Amino acid sequence: MATVQVAYLGGGTLTGSAAAYVTAPANTTYVIKKAVFTNTDVAARTITVHRVASGGSATAANMIISAFSLSAGQTYEATSLGNMVMGPGVTLQALASTTSVVNIFV
Repeated sequence: MATVQVAYLGGGTLTGSAAAYVTAPANTTYVIKKAVFTNTDVAARTITVHRVASGGSATAANMIISAFSLSAGQTYEATSLGNMVMGPGVTLQALASTTSVVNIFV
């Protein structure tokens, strides 16, 4: 099984429901080096992040970050995601308290 070293695994703008922003493909292992969240809004917003096994869904059991508050305009480097290993089919899923105002870069 290959371990892939790339500078950018995935990202986008968070929605109000858990969605996959990084998925490790078959026969591949990803190691997250850095995950950054930016609140582009003028009000505080929260983020929640899950590491979900292949075929699974976001639940309290796989939650890594729970309703972490980002102040208006804040950029946050999630150190709890650093060096996280994601085997084949594993997804990094996230959501925000408000749609379209928090960006993720992994």
